[in-house]
Amino acid sequence: TMSPKNKAHYESEKEAIHLILTGIGDETYSTVDACKIAQEIWEAIERLQQSESLNIQDVKTNLF
Repeated sequence: TMSPKNKAHYESEKEAIHLILTGIGDETYSTVDACKIAQEIWEAIERLQQSESLNIQDVKTNLF
């Protein structure tokens, strides 16, 4: 059983990932969909978005 604090953190991470995935293109989504853990997702997004102006740290800060 998760503590209320851990559950809130889990839910916020889940929501952040959902928001990010719904806002990216199909190619990026397909790559990220193959990831097994959140860290892999962030790394895949960072690699795929390097040429764009998306700042992953800003996304993390604004969503958490």
